[in-house]
Amino acid sequence: MTKEVQDLLEKTDGFMMRNNGVQTYILISNEYVLIPSQNLYFRLDDVNTALDFKCKVIAWVTGFCVHKHRYNHCYKYANLSKDYINFILGTDFSFEDIENIYRPFGNGINHDLLVKFIESGYDMKFLKEEC
Repeated sequence: MTKEVQDLLEKTDGFMMRNNGVQTYILISNEYVLIPSQNLYFRLDDVNTALDFKCKVIAWVTGFCVHKHRYNHCYKYANLSKDYINFILGTDFSFEDIENIYRPFGNGINHDLLVKFIESGYDMKFLKEEC
């Protein structure tokens, strides 16, 4: 694992401790657990760069911000997930933005297009044109 990925893991752990009071951890199966009570995690097997890490965040954490999570008992975790996404990516996405991002990229679909979206600087116009 590169230094840049280690730095992102440390930033994530600090964010989750400050905002959720729970430490993140990596299981022996190489699953990175962000919110244990909600089983929010992603695998680190293919995470070698900051770009890989950001792809995982978008692919797996955005799902906690979609409509069904925001309006039930998971509301607090939807807000936490949105705030984490914006913190780690350096963005200011609204819930609506994140839903628009989740549709083409959630659960790891369209990886190549996701990389282009990230490289565009998270340009929502790019997203509308390409998806």
